[in-house]
Amino acid sequence: MTSSASVGERVRVLRLAANISQNELARAVTGRDEPSNKLVSQIENGRQPIDDALLSALAKALRCAPDFLTRGRHDAVSTRPWLRAYADANAKVVESVIADDLIAHEVITTLRLKQVPDQIPLFHGDLNDGDAIEMFAGEVRAAADLGPDAVVGNAMRAADRLGCVVLPLISELGRHLGMSHRIDGTPFVRVSRPGDGGVPGDRQRFTVAHEIGHLGLHSHMPPPDTAAEAQRIERQAHRFASAFLAPAAPLLEDWERLGGRVTLTTLADLKATWGIAIKALVVRFQQLSIIDADQATSLYKQISKRGWNKNEPVPTTNERPIWLQRALDQRAKTEPIAAESRAIAARVVGLNEYMISRWIDWTPVQSADGVPAIPLAGRTRRTSPRTRAAGSGEVISLSSKRR
Repeated sequence: MTSSASVGERVRVLRLAANISQNELARAVTGRDEPSNKLVSQIENGRQPIDDALLSALAKALRCAPDFLTRGRHDAVSTRPWLRAYADANAKVVESVIADDLIAHEVITTLRLKQVPDQIPLFHGDLNDGDAIEMFAGEVRAAADLGPDAVVGNAMRAADRLGCVVLPLISELGRHLGMSHRIDGTPFVRVSRPGDGGVPGDRQRFTVAHEIGHLGLHSHMPPPDTAAEAQRIERQAHRFASAFLAPAAPLLEDWERLGGRVTLTTLADLKATWGIAIKALVVRFQQLSIIDADQATSLYKQISKRGWNKNEPVPTTNERPIWLQRALDQRAKTEPIAAESRAIAARVVGLNEYMISRWIDWTPVQSADGVPAIPLAGRTRRTSPRTRAAGSGEVISLSSKRR
């Protein structure tokens, strides 16, 4: 018999992954408008006996099968993301993303999807040595089957080849466009989606490379405790991302071919080749000692004057990973009844198809106020300006403004 503690832990993880509060879950379970969150707190702490009626109500509210909640603990261990004690990101959103990744990891292992082993080398040099980070970026490029002079045609698929599980970041994460950590040795990378309320292609590519950098450079480190430490490791991941996307030798060769001057026209031409933002290229040329701080400041002023801070020229195509969808499709072929791979995965695991669909949905997003949540089942309630629909059912949102 599965213990109340085990069910409670699974309720907690699924509730966090669904991005709903204890009060909202209590309303859905009890049908009362003003319930106390004490019930859900006791359930999650293993102090509430779980009879069949309560189990059924929890499963209905969380849109899962009862046996998903009684399956027992998924004893995977997650590292913490390299965020400064959540000072740089909304703590509730971070906890939601980690919980969602734990659910994704359970789905992957339950379905026995064929994964690429973690191929990311681990850095053992001096993190304060920029040249060492440049050399390490070359090692990671080689592990991703990229030639030393090759343009990264698709950063997300490079992450696929490195063994990363790349999933869309459903909600805003403070000033961050991505997040990474490992679950039982599997690297997970979350990246903001494209669109009106999302991230342009060049920043999306840089974010993927930046998170790969964290996974390789900082695997031995805990999250930073201070703002200064956070800034330091961010600069290190930035240096890695720059070198990963635009290795020094071929970048400078192209720059020389374009006239050997760092102008906005030259930077736009280089962006078209390397898929890295013009402002990031200014930083790159400063890293390589081609320009100094005064020249960089002058270029930033020109960029601002032209209105390129928000809308740079030479748009870069947004990308998407392919591993998870292909792995689900391959798994679906083993089923005797033909169906959509997401539906099959949901049925086998005991989850709602909506949750699995979110992990492979890279469609552009629109600007919105709030954070989407998995629809609660079982009751309807009056919506407010802080609540927005995402498919059928009730959707609760938790606010998380980008700073």
